[in-house]
Amino acid sequence: MAQRKEEGKKRRRIFIAEGIFFLFFLIILAGVNGIAPDRESSELENRTLAQKPKVTLEGIKSGKFEEQFETYLSDQAVGRDFFKMLQSNIQYMMGKRLFNDIYAGADHYLIQGFTSPTKKQWEEKVKAVNQFQKSQKDCNVYFLLAPTAIGILEDKLPKQAPKSEQISYIDTFYHSLSKEIKTIDAVNMLQKHKEEPIYYKTDHHWTTLGAYYGYKSAKEVMDLKKKEPKRTFYTVANDFQGTLTAGAGIYQDTYDTVEISETKEQQPMIVTYVEEQEKAVSPYKEEALKEHDKYQVFFGGNHSLIEIETAVDTERKLLVLKDSYGNSMIPFLTEDFAQITIVDPRYYYDSLSELIKQQGITDILFLYNANTFFSDTSLKEVLQS
Repeated sequence: MAQRKEEGKKRRRIFIAEGIFFLFFLIILAGVNGIAPDRESSELENRTLAQKPKVTLEGIKSGKFEEQFETYLSDQAVGRDFFKMLQSNIQYMMGKRLFNDIYAGADHYLIQGFTSPTKKQWEEKVKAVNQFQKSQKDCNVYFLLAPTAIGILEDKLPKQAPKSEQISYIDTFYHSLSKEIKTIDAVNMLQKHKEEPIYYKTDHHWTTLGAYYGYKSAKEVMDLKKKEPKRTFYTVANDFQGTLTAGAGIYQDTYDTVEISETKEQQPMIVTYVEEQEKAVSPYKEEALKEHDKYQVFFGGNHSLIEIETAVDTERKLLVLKDSYGNSMIPFLTEDFAQITIVDPRYYYDSLSELIKQQGITDILFLYNANTFFSDTSLKEVLQS
């Protein structure tokens, strides 16, 4: 009996000690949060963090200030990244396989989900693209809607993941377009090479090899040169961790390789970043390899307007309307056009019709991944400008 009482006292002492330690830890954490400088961005999540909101009477009345302040506290909490990853890894060990719409797949693949577009989104996209083609009858118009990993790497998905409808939506969208728009079937090409590393494991983009197969699927449709030059893929980084690692909070020990492609017949070029008023002689930015987001080696990331002049002997001039999937495929297209004008509709606010006239565009390529295309609203606005 005495021994039992002694054990009970011992357990109570341990419980009290643990409680005091945890309380002490919370006090220290609160103190550190109070004196630690606010971070402007999260390198891990590759996004801007919320800053301390301004106190206004209107904000307090509407409840907006409270909402913004909660987001600010969440974003600026010391150790936020660590605790987020700790929670995700514990949940993973307990069998969870879906984190923030990101599936934990086989072979350490992180695969972003696909959200079906609404009827309104669908109809607006089809109408905007078809009307744009009618207004540009003097140009050849092409559309490449690339599947993301969820549409191709189904065998990597966990068993409980539902079958994605992404490929079906791509096919139906193509059939909804005007017959004057030439569609490019990247799905079939990528499916043939699905055993190769065509998508990053930690990021939502296709790899340089995947982008190359996208380019190959476009060659015949766009009537590009048939002879394939001798091509070499060079590894420029082997420590790339993309946005999906941060989004899911797992597979922190998985890294991707980033490659660039060059040919012996590579023509010289001048790349002009119009808004930034900068020039370069290559689509690749080596300094980006020192940053966390190494996919930015392609053009240094997204820009509103880029102009490329090449020494290719042709009169064809291409306009590319694209999202970030286009960044790694466009370098291949520099082998086929005298001039390439690149517009990212998310950041472009000028008249597209005027730009087409000024540049003497002969060919127009829509180059998007299915996830971005069906959810983004900026393209419709630019096409109507």
